[in-house]
Amino acid sequence: MHSLGTHQRTRDELVDALRGIALFGILAVNIQSYLLGLNVSSLGVLSAASSLADRLTVVFTAFLLHYKFYPIFCFCFGYGFAVQTRRWRSRGIDASLHYARRTNFMLGMGVLHGVFLWFGDILTTYALAGKVLARYIGKGPRQLGQALKWWSVVFLLVAVPVTVAFTTGTSADSAVDAANMARDAKEAFETYARGSYLDSLSRRAGEYAVVTLGFLLILPGIMVIALMGALCAQLGLLRQRRRYRAFWWRALLWGLVVGLPVNAWHAWGMWRHAGDPWRQATLLEAFPADFAPVLSVAYVAAAALAADTALGSRILSWFAPAGRLSLSNYVGQSVLMGVVLSGFGLGLGATLTQSALLQVAGAIYLLLLLASHAMVRLGAHSPLEEAWRRYTNHG
Repeated sequence: MHSLGTHQRTRDELVDALRGIALFGILAVNIQSYLLGLNVSSLGVLSAASSLADRLTVVFTAFLLHYKFYPIFCFCFGYGFAVQTRRWRSRGIDASLHYARRTNFMLGMGVLHGVFLWFGDILTTYALAGKVLARYIGKGPRQLGQALKWWSVVFLLVAVPVTVAFTTGTSADSAVDAANMARDAKEAFETYARGSYLDSLSRRAGEYAVVTLGFLLILPGIMVIALMGALCAQLGLLRQRRRYRAFWWRALLWGLVVGLPVNAWHAWGMWRHAGDPWRQATLLEAFPADFAPVLSVAYVAAAALAADTALGSRILSWFAPAGRLSLSNYVGQSVLMGVVLSGFGLGLGATLTQSALLQVAGAIYLLLLLASHAMVRLGAHSPLEEAWRRYTNHG
């Protein structure tokens, strides 16, 4: 196994490693809500009969995983945008056309994935954000920095108040509302956990549409993170990380100082919500969700610092193949969740609790990680990545 070097490579293996790590965090969160409808806590429901392991799983997932790994994926998305468009432009290739094709393919995959496999699809969101990001093709660090400031203001002054108001207004405010939401949640679970594929298809498509409409609420936050990734690529903060080691130490420090207490707060709110998912959410419970991704900064900084140590480099290199085949792994995770959990598959989701679901997520991730290693070693091409490359280059 080769290590993550600091010299220039065709691919940035640290970014691949970050994608690979993010895939596990995304799966560990997604699997908790795979069989649930939109009216239930994304980390499941805790009852008086829930075990200590299940309660700890909710707290652990909320504290260290929830809203922490999709931002890393988004950061890498912005990073890749800057690297790809710069490479195309240096070769005299129409970067705007190629990037439009790339995001069109992603959008198509997102729609197919959201309708047919998993209503909580994130590809659609990234593809639509990519359409906005495309306006910054060819912009330098100064212009990207100005755009980052502008989107940060929009995030703080518009997106945060709106998402908090939306979150505190979607729980039940009466016994009748609570009963209706509980009944809908039970129907969703019965459909996904015990129904046929056709039974789940129409419901999944409807919930995917709702999730996609909610994209407007998180667009400013997505743009902030993606622009951070693009600016990082422009300045060479990862490729020349030894030069910027002091920067990454500061990022790690501030990510932990701010991120740990905010996510302890977030974990408390998610734990309360899992215990009573149809209760009206309070401002104290809803507010920290928008800032939970601050801990993602610490994760990225820790990886950047670890990449220049012998042990850290070896560990990170294990995740790089999964990140290199990130589209196949992301879709593959949903396929395997369906096979293991759904009524049209093995149907195990009908009885698995939060702690057991986390173990299943680990098993699925390990299986796909080993498959990714095998494909990379053999020089085999993933059909999805190959189709994506061909469509981008040739339309």
